This record gives sequence, C-alpha cells and structure tokens, in this order.
Amino acid sequence: MKYLFGLVVLFITFAIIWPYSTVYRLGMALAANDEPAVLQFVDLESVRARYKHSVEQQTQMFKQLNLGQQSSGIGSSFGSFLGNSFKALSDTTVDSVVTTQWLRDTLRPPHADAKVYPSLLSSVSFGFYESPSLFLVRLGDLGDNPIHLHLKLENWNWKVTAIYKCSYF
Repeated sequence: MKYLFGLVVLFITFAIIWPYSTVYRLGMALAANDEPAVLQFVDLESVRARYKHSVEQQTQMFKQLNLGQQSSGIGSSFGSFLGNSFKALSDTTVDSVVTTQWLRDTLRPPHADAKVYPSLLSSVSFGFYESPSLFLVRLGDLGDNPIHLHLKLENWNWKVTAIYKCSYF
C-alpha cells in the first residue's frame, strides 16, 4: 500500500511539472533564438489558424454592420467585395506575420532588459489543466495585458496551439 501511495504521488508530481517543463524549454529556445527548437514546442500552423479564425469573425461582424447600414444594391455588394478581399489579404498577412520572431517578440515580458531574454517560466502567473490534454498558461498578471498560452498534448509532447493577447482599451 505504501508503494502504491508513493507511485500515485510520483505520478501527480510528474503531471504537474510536465507542462511547466515545456514552458521552460520553450523559453530557453526563444532565448537562444533557436528556430528548430522553438518549433518543437509550438504548432505554428495551429496558432495561425486561431488568428485567421479571429480575423474571420471580425470580418463577419464588419459585413453585418455594413449590410445593416446599406440596404441598396451597390453599397451592399461593395461591402461584400471588401469583406471577401479583406479575408484573402488577412490570411496572407497572418501567414507572414506569425513567425518564430513574432513569437519571440510576443512572449517577451514588456519590462524586460533588451540585452537578455528573460526566463519565460518566471513570467507565468497561472497554469492549470483544462482537460487531461489541454493546459492553460497565463504570462503576466491580470490587468497588466497578460498573454495566454494553450498547450495541447500531441504525441506525448506538449505544444503551444494558441496564443491570446489580452489588451484593454
């Protein structure tokens, strides 16, 4: 019974430390500016897909506002054309902007020394499992424009699949 209890404690400790070790190793790869290592911990295509989805939602809101204001033929067709053009342009823009350098700049704490890339782990203010295969990390304090990372367990490795920047007006 004592061994079973020890095994359970060891398993729980490992489960708690495991995603944090990925955040630590990601921070080390970002500090070294090692692109192949960064890509081991970040699913860049998933991050881009999340941003594209967000832009698509904003485009749909723009189309709805435009169609509500203009009910005549030429105005609504121009709004539709503009919305479709915006989507194509935004997909291309997201692909070119969301890169490993963008990751490095986005995840860097705002008050960090410019010469030294700080430890990403020291910026973590919250981390918890949302499900057995999804871990949420908050970098920075609430009210101070934190960044949220969604880590997903893929093939027994944690990978960042979404990055959300919280900004207040």
